[in-house]
Amino acid sequence: MRIVQVAFPVLRGKRRFTIEKGRRWSIVEHLLLHAVSEKSASAEALENAACVPRRVIVEAFVRLMRAGWVEMISMREGTEFQATPIGRIQAKADDLPTFPLVQHRWLGFNVDQLTGTVFRGRELRLVHQNDLGPDVVRLNAANLHATGDMGDIFTALEGDDEVIVGVKASPERLLRRFALVTVRDSQKIDGLPSRAPQALQDHIREASQSSGGLVARPAASPGRMPVENSAGPTEGVFRQTDMIVDGAAHRDFLSRTIRNARERIIIHSTFINEHAFTFLPDLLLAAANGVRIDVFWGQDEDRNKQATSRAEAEKLKRAVAEKSRSDAIIIHMFSTGSHSKIVVSDDGRGGWFAAIGSCNWLGSPFESFEVSVKVRDPDFCGRIVRHLATMSMGREGIWHDLSTDITILGRRIEQAPRTSERKVPMKLLLAPDHAVLAIEASVKAKRRLFVTSHRIGVAGQPMVIMPAVAAARDNGITADLYFGKGTETLTATAAGALTLDLRSTGVRLRPVYVPRLHAKLLAWDDDALAITSQNWLSADPSDSSPLRELGLFINSPRIADQLIRSFQMRTNG
Repeated sequence: MRIVQVAFPVLRGKRRFTIEKGRRWSIVEHLLLHAVSEKSASAEALENAACVPRRVIVEAFVRLMRAGWVEMISMREGTEFQATPIGRIQAKADDLPTFPLVQHRWLGFNVDQLTGTVFRGRELRLVHQNDLGPDVVRLNAANLHATGDMGDIFTALEGDDEVIVGVKASPERLLRRFALVTVRDSQKIDGLPSRAPQALQDHIREASQSSGGLVARPAASPGRMPVENSAGPTEGVFRQTDMIVDGAAHRDFLSRTIRNARERIIIHSTFINEHAFTFLPDLLLAAANGVRIDVFWGQDEDRNKQATSRAEAEKLKRAVAEKSRSDAIIIHMFSTGSHSKIVVSDDGRGGWFAAIGSCNWLGSPFESFEVSVKVRDPDFCGRIVRHLATMSMGREGIWHDLSTDITILGRRIEQAPRTSERKVPMKLLLAPDHAVLAIEASVKAKRRLFVTSHRIGVAGQPMVIMPAVAAARDNGITADLYFGKGTETLTATAAGALTLDLRSTGVRLRPVYVPRLHAKLLAWDDDALAITSQNWLSADPSDSSPLRELGLFINSPRIADQLIRSFQMRTNG
Protein backbone atom coordinates (compact mmCIF):
# COMPACT_ATOMS: atom_id res chain seq x y z
CA MET A 1 0.00 0.00 0.00
CA ARG A 2 1.34 3.42 -0.98
CA ILE A 3 0.64 6.11 1.62
CA VAL A 4 1.23 9.81 0.90
CA GLN A 5 0.55 12.78 3.13
CA VAL A 6 -0.81 15.87 1.35
CA ALA A 7 -1.16 19.35 2.85
CA PHE A 8 -3.44 21.97 1.36
CA PRO A 9 -3.58 25.63 2.47
CA VAL A 10 -6.44 27.00 4.55
CA LEU A 11 -7.33 30.24 6.27
CA ARG A 12 -8.04 29.67 9.95
CA GLY A 13 -10.28 32.02 11.92
CA LYS A 14 -12.36 32.33 15.06
CA ARG A 15 -14.96 35.02 15.65
CA ARG A 16 -17.81 35.86 18.01
CA PHE A 17 -21.02 35.60 16.00
CA THR A 18 -24.51 36.90 16.74
CA ILE A 19 -27.02 34.20 15.84
CA GLU A 20 -30.79 34.27 15.67
CA LYS A 21 -32.21 30.83 16.37
CA GLY A 22 -35.76 30.00 15.43
CA ARG A 23 -37.49 28.75 12.32
CA ARG A 24 -38.52 31.43 9.81
CA TRP A 25 -41.92 31.50 8.20
CA SER A 26 -42.06 29.95 4.75
CA ILE A 27 -43.77 31.41 1.70
CA VAL A 28 -46.30 28.55 1.83
CA GLU A 29 -47.23 29.44 5.42
CA HIS A 30 -47.61 33.08 4.48
CA LEU A 31 -49.84 32.20 1.52
CA LEU A 32 -52.00 29.89 3.62
CA LEU A 33 -52.45 32.59 6.26
CA HIS A 34 -53.44 35.05 3.52
CA ALA A 35 -55.92 32.53 2.09
CA VAL A 36 -57.78 31.95 5.35
CA SER A 37 -57.70 35.64 6.24
CA GLU A 38 -60.14 36.22 3.38
CA LYS A 39 -62.35 33.16 3.88
CA SER A 40 -62.23 30.13 6.14
CA ALA A 41 -61.31 26.87 4.44
CA SER A 42 -60.74 23.23 5.21
CA ALA A 43 -57.42 21.45 4.75
CA GLU A 44 -58.99 19.37 1.95
CA ALA A 45 -60.16 22.45 0.05
CA LEU A 46 -56.76 24.10 0.34
CA GLU A 47 -55.05 20.90 -0.76
CA ASN A 48 -57.13 20.81 -3.94
CA ALA A 49 -56.79 24.53 -4.64
CA ALA A 50 -53.04 24.85 -4.00
CA CYS A 51 -51.88 21.35 -5.02
CA VAL A 52 -49.95 21.15 -1.74
CA PRO A 53 -49.89 17.89 0.29
CA ARG A 54 -52.38 17.92 3.17
CA ARG A 55 -49.62 17.04 5.65
CA VAL A 56 -47.76 20.22 4.75
CA ILE A 57 -50.94 22.27 5.15
CA VAL A 58 -51.77 20.81 8.55
CA GLU A 59 -48.21 21.30 9.83
CA ALA A 60 -48.28 24.91 8.63
CA PHE A 61 -51.55 25.61 10.42
CA VAL A 62 -50.23 24.05 13.64
CA ARG A 63 -47.42 26.64 13.65
CA LEU A 64 -49.79 29.46 12.72
CA MET A 65 -52.16 28.50 15.54
CA ARG A 66 -49.28 28.47 18.02
CA ALA A 67 -48.52 32.04 16.94
CA GLY A 68 -52.16 32.98 17.57
CA TRP A 69 -52.80 33.90 13.95
CA VAL A 70 -55.15 31.03 12.97
CA GLU A 71 -57.96 29.25 14.79
CA MET A 72 -60.13 26.21 14.05
CA ILE A 73 -63.89 26.58 13.68
CA SER A 74 -66.66 24.01 13.32
CA MET A 75 -68.79 24.30 10.24
CA ARG A 76 -71.70 22.19 8.99
CA GLU A 77 -69.36 20.62 6.41
CA GLY A 78 -66.62 19.97 8.99
CA THR A 79 -63.66 21.68 10.59
CA GLU A 80 -62.15 24.69 8.87
CA PHE A 81 -59.32 27.14 9.53
CA GLN A 82 -59.72 30.90 9.69
CA ALA A 83 -57.41 33.77 10.57
CA THR A 84 -57.77 35.55 13.87
CA PRO A 85 -58.07 39.35 13.87
CA ILE A 86 -54.33 39.73 14.50
CA GLY A 87 -53.66 37.04 11.90
CA ARG A 88 -55.53 39.07 9.27
CA ILE A 89 -53.28 42.03 10.04
CA GLN A 90 -50.11 39.94 9.80
CA ALA A 91 -51.24 38.37 6.50
CA LYS A 92 -51.00 41.79 4.83
CA ALA A 93 -47.35 42.28 5.79
CA ASP A 94 -44.56 41.72 3.28
CA ASP A 95 -42.90 39.27 5.69
CA LEU A 96 -44.33 37.49 8.70
CA PRO A 97 -42.61 38.63 11.91
CA THR A 98 -40.40 36.18 13.77
CA PHE A 99 -39.29 36.18 17.40
CA PRO A 100 -36.02 34.26 17.38
CA LEU A 101 -33.75 33.56 20.31
CA VAL A 102 -30.58 35.69 20.01
CA GLN A 103 -27.32 33.96 20.93
CA HIS A 104 -23.66 35.02 20.92
CA ARG A 105 -21.18 32.23 20.19
CA TRP A 106 -17.49 31.87 19.39
CA LEU A 107 -17.10 29.70 16.30
CA GLY A 108 -14.00 28.53 14.51
CA PHE A 109 -13.77 27.93 10.77
CA ASN A 110 -11.31 27.01 8.02
CA VAL A 111 -11.46 28.25 4.42
CA ASP A 112 -9.90 25.90 1.88
CA GLN A 113 -7.77 28.05 -0.45
CA LEU A 114 -8.08 25.70 -3.40
CA THR A 115 -11.85 25.71 -3.89
CA GLY A 116 -13.11 28.22 -1.31
CA THR A 117 -14.99 25.56 0.69
CA VAL A 118 -15.62 26.46 4.33
CA PHE A 119 -15.12 23.79 7.00
CA ARG A 120 -16.02 24.03 10.66
CA GLY A 121 -13.28 24.42 13.21
CA ARG A 122 -12.63 20.78 14.11
CA GLU A 123 -13.29 19.16 10.73
CA LEU A 124 -9.66 19.39 9.60
CA ARG A 125 -6.30 18.63 11.16
CA LEU A 126 -4.28 21.84 10.93
CA VAL A 127 -0.53 22.36 11.19
CA HIS A 128 1.83 25.28 10.71
CA GLN A 129 3.93 25.16 7.56
CA ASN A 130 7.09 24.87 9.68
CA ASP A 131 5.74 21.64 11.18
CA LEU A 132 5.24 19.89 7.85
CA GLY A 133 7.64 17.03 7.34
CA PRO A 134 9.92 16.80 4.29
CA ASP A 135 7.87 13.96 2.80
CA VAL A 136 4.61 15.91 2.76
CA VAL A 137 3.33 17.09 -0.63
CA ARG A 138 2.19 20.71 -0.36
CA LEU A 139 -0.44 22.33 -2.55
CA ASN A 140 -0.29 26.07 -3.19
CA ALA A 141 -3.18 28.45 -2.65
CA ALA A 142 -5.26 29.69 -5.58
CA ASN A 143 -5.42 33.47 -5.78
CA LEU A 144 -9.17 33.32 -6.30
CA HIS A 145 -9.55 32.24 -2.67
CA ALA A 146 -6.82 34.38 -1.09
CA THR A 147 -9.43 35.77 1.30
CA GLY A 148 -12.50 34.06 2.70
CA ASP A 149 -15.98 35.03 1.53
CA MET A 150 -17.87 36.04 4.67
CA GLY A 151 -21.20 34.97 3.21
CA ASP A 152 -19.94 31.43 2.56
CA ILE A 153 -18.51 31.31 6.08
CA PHE A 154 -21.83 32.35 7.60
CA THR A 155 -23.71 29.70 5.62
CA ALA A 156 -21.30 26.93 6.63
CA LEU A 157 -21.50 27.77 10.34
CA GLU A 158 -25.26 28.15 10.64
CA GLY A 159 -27.12 25.26 12.24
CA ASP A 160 -30.75 24.23 11.76
CA ASP A 161 -33.13 27.17 12.13
CA GLU A 162 -30.17 29.55 12.63
CA VAL A 163 -29.22 32.74 10.85
CA ILE A 164 -26.02 34.68 11.54
CA VAL A 165 -26.98 38.34 11.78
CA GLY A 166 -23.72 39.82 13.00
CA VAL A 167 -20.13 39.24 13.99
CA LYS A 168 -17.95 41.17 16.37
CA ALA A 169 -15.41 43.26 14.49
CA SER A 170 -11.85 42.03 14.86
CA PRO A 171 -8.50 43.47 13.73
CA GLU A 172 -7.07 39.96 13.52
CA ARG A 173 -6.35 38.58 10.08
CA LEU A 174 -7.19 35.01 9.23
CA LEU A 175 -4.26 32.71 9.99
CA ARG A 176 -2.56 30.77 7.20
CA ARG A 177 -2.29 27.09 8.04
CA PHE A 178 -2.16 23.75 6.23
CA ALA A 179 -4.71 20.96 6.49
CA LEU A 180 -3.04 17.57 6.55
CA VAL A 181 -4.66 14.50 4.98
CA THR A 182 -3.46 11.00 4.12
CA VAL A 183 -3.97 9.42 0.70
CA ARG A 184 -3.83 5.64 0.35
CA ASP A 185 -3.03 4.14 -3.06
CA SER A 186 -3.79 7.52 -4.71
CA GLN A 187 -7.51 7.07 -4.00
CA LYS A 188 -8.73 6.85 -0.38
CA ILE A 189 -8.39 10.14 1.49
CA ASP A 190 -8.30 10.04 5.29
CA GLY A 191 -8.84 13.21 7.31
CA LEU A 192 -11.13 14.96 4.84
CA PRO A 193 -14.86 15.37 5.61
CA SER A 194 -17.14 13.47 3.26
CA ARG A 195 -18.85 16.70 2.20
CA ALA A 196 -15.62 18.05 0.71
CA PRO A 197 -16.20 19.01 -2.96
CA GLN A 198 -15.03 16.72 -5.71
CA ALA A 199 -12.67 19.40 -7.05
CA LEU A 200 -10.73 19.45 -3.76
CA GLN A 201 -10.56 15.66 -3.67
CA ASP A 202 -9.23 15.63 -7.25
CA HIS A 203 -6.50 18.16 -6.39
CA ILE A 204 -5.42 16.05 -3.41
CA ARG A 205 -5.38 12.76 -5.34
CA GLU A 206 -3.43 14.32 -8.19
CA ALA A 207 -0.87 15.73 -5.76
CA SER A 208 -0.46 12.35 -4.08
CA GLN A 209 0.75 10.92 -7.37
CA SER A 210 3.84 13.15 -7.32
CA SER A 211 7.05 11.23 -7.69
CA GLY A 212 7.85 9.78 -4.31
CA GLY A 213 5.37 12.13 -2.71
CA LEU A 214 8.21 14.61 -2.10
CA VAL A 215 7.69 17.36 -4.64
CA ALA A 216 5.77 20.46 -3.58
CA ARG A 217 3.45 21.45 -6.38
CA PRO A 218 0.76 24.07 -7.01
CA ALA A 219 -2.82 23.25 -7.76
CA ALA A 220 -4.29 24.40 -11.04
CA SER A 221 -5.75 27.82 -10.33
CA PRO A 222 -9.56 27.72 -10.27
CA GLY A 223 -9.38 31.20 -11.73
CA ARG A 224 -8.25 29.66 -15.02
CA MET A 225 -11.02 27.11 -15.24
CA PRO A 226 -13.60 27.55 -18.01
CA VAL A 227 -16.17 30.19 -17.22
CA GLU A 228 -19.01 27.71 -17.07
CA ASN A 229 -17.26 25.86 -14.23
CA SER A 230 -16.70 28.94 -12.06
CA ALA A 231 -18.58 29.29 -8.79
CA GLY A 232 -21.87 31.12 -8.68
CA PRO A 233 -25.29 31.09 -10.34
CA THR A 234 -25.45 30.11 -14.00
CA GLU A 235 -28.78 31.57 -15.11
CA GLY A 236 -30.87 34.57 -14.17
CA VAL A 237 -33.82 36.75 -15.12
CA PHE A 238 -33.07 39.21 -17.89
CA ARG A 239 -34.84 41.41 -20.39
CA GLN A 240 -33.45 43.60 -23.18
CA THR A 241 -34.47 46.78 -21.35
CA ASP A 242 -31.91 45.92 -18.65
CA MET A 243 -29.18 47.21 -20.97
CA ILE A 244 -27.87 50.74 -20.29
CA VAL A 245 -26.33 52.13 -23.47
CA ASP A 246 -24.60 55.49 -24.01
CA GLY A 247 -23.41 58.15 -21.61
CA ALA A 248 -26.64 60.09 -21.19
CA ALA A 249 -28.54 56.91 -20.31
CA HIS A 250 -26.01 56.20 -17.54
CA ARG A 251 -26.38 59.69 -16.07
CA ASP A 252 -30.17 59.38 -16.07
CA PHE A 253 -29.99 55.87 -14.61
CA LEU A 254 -27.82 56.90 -11.67
CA SER A 255 -29.87 60.00 -10.89
CA ARG A 256 -33.15 58.05 -11.05
CA THR A 257 -31.69 55.23 -8.94
CA ILE A 258 -30.62 57.61 -6.18
CA ARG A 259 -33.93 59.47 -6.15
CA ASN A 260 -36.04 56.30 -6.05
CA ALA A 261 -34.14 54.52 -3.27
CA ARG A 262 -35.59 54.26 0.20
CA GLU A 263 -33.14 52.02 2.08
CA ARG A 264 -29.58 51.58 0.79
CA ILE A 265 -27.28 52.63 -2.06
CA ILE A 266 -23.70 51.45 -2.64
CA ILE A 267 -21.63 53.07 -5.39
CA HIS A 268 -18.21 51.79 -6.46
CA SER A 269 -16.52 54.02 -9.02
CA THR A 270 -12.95 53.36 -10.09
CA PHE A 271 -12.31 57.10 -10.14
CA ILE A 272 -13.91 60.06 -8.40
CA ASN A 273 -13.55 63.55 -9.84
CA GLU A 274 -15.42 66.85 -10.07
CA HIS A 275 -18.29 65.17 -11.97
CA ALA A 276 -19.32 63.43 -8.73
CA PHE A 277 -20.72 66.73 -7.43
CA THR A 278 -23.39 66.58 -10.15
CA PHE A 279 -25.17 63.99 -8.02
CA LEU A 280 -24.77 65.71 -4.66
CA PRO A 281 -28.35 67.11 -4.71
CA ASP A 282 -29.71 63.64 -5.47
CA LEU A 283 -27.61 62.10 -2.70
CA LEU A 284 -28.80 64.69 -0.19
CA LEU A 285 -32.41 64.03 -1.20
CA ALA A 286 -31.91 60.29 -0.73
CA ALA A 287 -30.41 60.90 2.70
CA ALA A 288 -33.43 62.99 3.63
CA ASN A 289 -35.58 59.99 2.63
CA GLY A 290 -33.73 57.81 5.14
CA VAL A 291 -31.34 56.13 2.69
CA ARG A 292 -27.88 54.95 3.80
CA ILE A 293 -25.29 55.62 1.06
CA ASP A 294 -21.78 54.17 0.82
CA VAL A 295 -19.32 55.50 -1.76
CA PHE A 296 -16.20 53.47 -2.63
CA TRP A 297 -13.44 54.12 -5.15
CA GLY A 298 -10.79 51.84 -6.56
CA GLN A 299 -8.04 53.99 -8.07
CA ASP A 300 -4.72 52.33 -7.30
CA GLU A 301 -2.66 54.96 -5.51
CA ASP A 302 0.53 53.04 -6.20
CA ARG A 303 0.01 53.62 -9.92
CA ASN A 304 -0.93 57.26 -9.70
CA LYS A 305 1.17 59.41 -7.41
CA GLN A 306 -1.33 62.25 -7.59
CA ALA A 307 -4.01 60.08 -5.96
CA THR A 308 -6.67 62.24 -7.59
CA SER A 309 -9.61 60.10 -6.45
CA ARG A 310 -8.60 60.43 -2.80
CA ALA A 311 -8.39 64.21 -3.12
CA GLU A 312 -11.81 64.42 -4.79
CA ALA A 313 -13.29 61.99 -2.25
CA GLU A 314 -12.09 64.29 0.53
CA LYS A 315 -13.76 67.26 -1.17
CA LEU A 316 -17.01 65.33 -1.55
CA LYS A 317 -16.83 64.25 2.07
CA ARG A 318 -16.42 67.87 3.21
CA ALA A 319 -19.36 68.95 1.05
CA VAL A 320 -21.53 66.27 2.65
CA ALA A 321 -20.39 67.35 6.12
CA GLU A 322 -21.30 70.96 5.37
CA LYS A 323 -24.86 69.77 4.71
CA SER A 324 -24.82 67.78 8.01
CA ARG A 325 -25.40 64.47 6.21
CA SER A 326 -22.21 62.60 7.15
CA ASP A 327 -24.31 60.16 9.15
CA ALA A 328 -26.15 58.95 6.04
CA ILE A 329 -23.69 59.56 3.16
CA ILE A 330 -20.41 57.76 3.90
CA ILE A 331 -17.51 58.59 1.60
CA HIS A 332 -14.89 55.94 2.32
CA MET A 333 -11.32 57.19 2.18
CA PHE A 334 -9.49 53.98 1.26
CA SER A 335 -8.93 52.45 -2.15
CA THR A 336 -10.44 49.04 -2.80
CA GLY A 337 -7.85 48.44 -5.52
CA SER A 338 -10.61 47.37 -7.90
CA HIS A 339 -11.25 48.67 -11.42
CA SER A 340 -14.87 47.50 -11.32
CA LYS A 341 -17.82 49.89 -11.63
CA ILE A 342 -20.87 48.99 -9.54
CA VAL A 343 -24.12 50.52 -8.32
CA VAL A 344 -26.37 48.65 -5.88
CA SER A 345 -29.71 49.98 -4.68
CA ASP A 346 -33.17 49.09 -3.51
CA ASP A 347 -35.92 50.09 -5.92
CA GLY A 348 -38.12 51.79 -3.33
CA ARG A 349 -40.65 48.94 -3.52
CA GLY A 350 -38.85 46.19 -1.63
CA GLY A 351 -36.74 44.90 -4.53
CA TRP A 352 -33.02 45.23 -5.20
CA PHE A 353 -30.80 45.55 -8.26
CA ALA A 354 -27.20 46.17 -9.25
CA ALA A 355 -25.60 47.71 -12.32
CA ILE A 356 -22.15 46.73 -13.60
CA GLY A 357 -20.23 47.63 -16.72
CA SER A 358 -17.85 50.28 -18.04
CA CYS A 359 -19.09 53.53 -16.48
CA ASN A 360 -17.16 55.37 -13.77
CA TRP A 361 -20.32 56.51 -12.05
CA LEU A 362 -18.70 59.33 -10.05
CA GLY A 363 -15.96 60.19 -12.50
CA SER A 364 -17.61 60.52 -15.88
CA PRO A 365 -18.90 63.49 -17.92
CA PHE A 366 -21.29 60.96 -19.53
CA GLU A 367 -20.24 61.93 -23.05
CA SER A 368 -18.65 58.61 -24.04
CA PHE A 369 -20.11 55.46 -25.50
CA GLU A 370 -20.71 53.35 -22.37
CA VAL A 371 -22.47 50.05 -21.77
CA SER A 372 -23.65 48.62 -18.44
CA VAL A 373 -26.32 46.12 -17.48
CA LYS A 374 -28.95 46.27 -14.75
CA VAL A 375 -28.87 43.03 -12.75
CA ARG A 376 -32.25 42.28 -11.17
CA ASP A 377 -31.86 38.59 -10.46
CA PRO A 378 -31.54 38.15 -6.64
CA ASP A 379 -28.84 35.47 -6.87
CA PHE A 380 -26.62 37.61 -9.08
CA CYS A 381 -27.36 40.89 -7.30
CA GLY A 382 -26.69 39.35 -3.89
CA ARG A 383 -23.40 37.85 -5.04
CA ILE A 384 -22.28 41.22 -6.43
CA VAL A 385 -23.01 42.77 -3.02
CA ARG A 386 -20.97 40.05 -1.33
CA HIS A 387 -18.07 40.84 -3.65
CA LEU A 388 -18.40 44.45 -2.55
CA ALA A 389 -18.16 43.25 1.05
CA THR A 390 -14.86 41.55 0.25
CA MET A 391 -13.59 44.71 -1.51
CA SER A 392 -14.52 46.75 1.58
CA MET A 393 -12.14 44.66 3.70
CA GLY A 394 -9.19 46.25 1.93
CA ARG A 395 -5.94 44.49 1.09
CA GLU A 396 -5.51 43.21 4.65
CA GLY A 397 -8.82 41.32 4.63
CA ILE A 398 -9.88 42.71 8.01
CA TRP A 399 -13.37 41.83 9.25
CA HIS A 400 -15.03 45.06 10.36
CA ASP A 401 -18.59 46.23 10.91
CA LEU A 402 -18.93 47.57 7.37
CA SER A 403 -17.92 44.32 5.65
CA THR A 404 -20.24 42.38 7.96
CA ASP A 405 -23.12 44.74 7.23
CA ILE A 406 -22.66 44.49 3.46
CA THR A 407 -22.31 40.69 3.64
CA ILE A 408 -25.60 40.40 5.53
CA LEU A 409 -27.26 42.65 2.95
CA GLY A 410 -25.96 40.44 0.13
CA ARG A 411 -27.30 37.28 1.78
CA ARG A 412 -30.65 38.97 2.35
CA ILE A 413 -30.90 39.88 -1.34
CA GLU A 414 -29.91 36.36 -2.43
CA GLN A 415 -32.80 34.92 -0.41
CA ALA A 416 -35.41 37.12 -2.10
CA PRO A 417 -37.76 35.29 -4.49
CA ARG A 418 -37.18 35.54 -8.22
CA THR A 419 -39.80 36.99 -10.49
CA SER A 420 -41.61 34.68 -12.91
CA GLU A 421 -39.78 36.18 -15.92
CA ARG A 422 -37.80 34.01 -18.30
CA LYS A 423 -34.27 33.08 -17.29
CA VAL A 424 -31.28 32.99 -19.60
CA PRO A 425 -27.72 31.65 -19.18
CA MET A 426 -25.68 34.26 -17.30
CA LYS A 427 -22.36 34.27 -15.47
CA LEU A 428 -20.53 36.76 -13.31
CA LEU A 429 -17.00 37.35 -14.59
CA LEU A 430 -14.15 37.95 -12.16
CA ALA A 431 -10.77 39.13 -13.41
CA PRO A 432 -9.29 35.69 -14.29
CA ASP A 433 -12.46 34.64 -16.14
CA HIS A 434 -11.93 37.22 -18.87
CA ALA A 435 -8.93 35.58 -20.54
CA VAL A 436 -10.76 32.24 -20.53
CA LEU A 437 -13.86 33.82 -22.09
CA ALA A 438 -11.78 35.44 -24.85
CA ILE A 439 -10.44 32.00 -25.83
CA GLU A 440 -13.94 30.53 -25.64
CA ALA A 441 -15.25 33.27 -27.93
CA SER A 442 -12.56 32.60 -30.55
CA VAL A 443 -13.41 28.89 -30.51
CA LYS A 444 -17.21 29.13 -30.47
CA ALA A 445 -17.73 32.03 -32.89
CA LYS A 446 -19.34 30.84 -36.12
CA ARG A 447 -19.67 34.14 -38.02
CA ARG A 448 -18.22 37.09 -36.14
CA LEU A 449 -16.26 38.31 -33.14
CA PHE A 450 -16.77 41.81 -31.77
CA VAL A 451 -14.69 43.64 -29.15
CA THR A 452 -14.62 47.20 -27.81
CA SER A 453 -12.01 48.52 -25.41
CA HIS A 454 -11.25 51.98 -24.06
CA ARG A 455 -7.52 51.39 -24.46
CA ILE A 456 -5.16 49.22 -26.47
CA GLY A 457 -1.87 47.92 -25.10
CA VAL A 458 0.55 45.06 -25.42
CA ALA A 459 -1.50 42.90 -23.03
CA GLY A 460 -4.34 42.82 -25.55
CA GLN A 461 -2.35 40.93 -28.14
CA PRO A 462 -2.14 37.54 -26.37
CA MET A 463 -5.53 37.85 -24.66
CA VAL A 464 -7.77 38.89 -27.60
CA ILE A 465 -5.91 39.79 -30.78
CA MET A 466 -4.00 36.56 -31.33
CA PRO A 467 -7.05 34.35 -30.61
CA ALA A 468 -9.06 36.55 -33.00
CA VAL A 469 -6.41 36.10 -35.70
CA ALA A 470 -6.50 32.33 -35.22
CA ALA A 471 -10.32 32.27 -35.40
CA ALA A 472 -10.39 34.40 -38.54
CA ARG A 473 -7.75 32.23 -40.20
CA ASP A 474 -9.09 28.82 -39.16
CA ASN A 475 -12.85 29.42 -39.11
CA GLY A 476 -13.27 32.25 -41.61
CA ILE A 477 -15.12 34.53 -39.19
CA THR A 478 -15.04 38.32 -39.27
CA ALA A 479 -13.33 39.92 -36.27
CA ASP A 480 -13.92 43.61 -35.52
CA LEU A 481 -11.90 45.07 -32.66
CA TYR A 482 -12.39 48.72 -31.63
CA PHE A 483 -10.37 50.89 -29.25
CA GLY A 484 -10.42 54.47 -28.02
CA LYS A 485 -6.74 55.27 -27.46
CA GLY A 486 -3.33 53.77 -26.86
CA THR A 487 -1.43 53.32 -23.61
CA GLU A 488 2.12 53.90 -22.46
CA THR A 489 2.93 50.36 -23.59
CA LEU A 490 1.40 50.83 -27.04
CA THR A 491 1.22 54.37 -28.40
CA ALA A 492 -1.27 55.56 -30.98
CA THR A 493 1.44 55.35 -33.66
CA ALA A 494 2.27 51.76 -32.73
CA ALA A 495 -1.44 50.92 -32.64
CA GLY A 496 -1.77 52.30 -36.17
CA ALA A 497 1.08 50.09 -37.35
CA LEU A 498 -0.52 47.08 -35.70
CA THR A 499 -3.79 47.91 -37.47
CA LEU A 500 -2.04 47.77 -40.85
CA ASP A 501 -0.27 44.53 -39.97
CA LEU A 502 -3.56 42.82 -39.11
CA ARG A 503 -5.37 43.65 -42.33
CA SER A 504 -4.09 40.57 -44.12
CA THR A 505 -5.25 38.29 -41.30
CA GLY A 506 -8.96 39.14 -41.53
CA VAL A 507 -8.94 41.00 -38.21
CA ARG A 508 -10.04 44.63 -38.43
CA LEU A 509 -8.57 46.76 -35.64
CA ARG A 510 -10.05 50.26 -35.65
CA PRO A 511 -9.81 53.39 -33.50
CA VAL A 512 -13.01 55.22 -32.48
CA TYR A 513 -12.76 58.91 -31.66
CA VAL A 514 -16.35 60.18 -31.91
CA PRO A 515 -17.98 59.55 -29.58
CA ARG A 516 -15.22 58.75 -27.11
CA LEU A 517 -15.19 54.97 -26.68
CA HIS A 518 -15.26 53.74 -23.09
CA ALA A 519 -17.40 50.58 -23.32
CA LYS A 520 -15.73 47.21 -22.65
CA LEU A 521 -17.55 44.54 -24.64
CA LEU A 522 -16.87 41.10 -26.04
CA ALA A 523 -19.49 39.43 -28.23
CA TRP A 524 -19.74 36.70 -30.79
CA ASP A 525 -22.41 35.83 -33.34
CA ASP A 526 -25.87 37.12 -32.30
CA ASP A 527 -26.54 35.84 -28.79
CA ALA A 528 -23.32 35.89 -26.69
CA LEU A 529 -22.29 39.10 -24.93
CA ALA A 530 -19.99 40.09 -22.07
CA ILE A 531 -20.32 43.55 -20.46
CA THR A 532 -17.48 44.37 -18.11
CA SER A 533 -14.97 46.80 -16.59
CA GLN A 534 -12.10 44.89 -18.24
CA ASN A 535 -10.22 46.68 -21.02
CA TRP A 536 -10.03 43.73 -23.39
CA LEU A 537 -7.27 45.20 -25.56
CA SER A 538 -4.98 46.65 -22.90
CA ALA A 539 -5.23 45.22 -19.38
CA ASP A 540 -3.97 41.82 -18.34
CA PRO A 541 -6.69 40.18 -16.19
CA SER A 542 -4.89 39.46 -12.95
CA ASP A 543 -5.04 36.05 -11.29
CA SER A 544 -3.71 37.59 -8.08
CA SER A 545 -6.57 40.12 -7.74
CA PRO A 546 -9.77 38.32 -8.77
CA LEU A 547 -12.04 41.25 -7.80
CA ARG A 548 -10.03 43.83 -9.72
CA GLU A 549 -12.49 43.46 -12.62
CA LEU A 550 -16.16 42.51 -12.64
CA GLY A 551 -18.44 41.77 -15.58
CA LEU A 552 -21.45 39.77 -16.69
CA PHE A 553 -21.72 37.27 -19.52
CA ILE A 554 -25.22 36.85 -21.00
CA ASN A 555 -26.48 34.42 -23.61
CA SER A 556 -29.85 35.68 -24.82
CA PRO A 557 -31.49 35.74 -28.27
CA ARG A 558 -30.05 38.57 -30.40
CA ILE A 559 -28.62 40.52 -27.45
CA ALA A 560 -25.20 40.76 -29.12
CA ASP A 561 -26.66 41.63 -32.51
CA GLN A 562 -28.76 44.48 -31.12
CA LEU A 563 -25.85 45.98 -29.20
CA ILE A 564 -23.50 45.74 -32.18
CA ARG A 565 -26.11 47.54 -34.31
CA SER A 566 -26.49 50.21 -31.64
CA PHE A 567 -22.72 50.71 -31.57
CA GLN A 568 -22.54 50.97 -35.35
CA MET A 569 -25.33 53.56 -35.46
CA ARG A 570 -23.54 55.77 -32.91
CA THR A 571 -20.05 55.45 -34.34
CA ASN A 572 -20.61 54.66 -38.02
CA GLY A 573 -18.51 51.58 -37.28
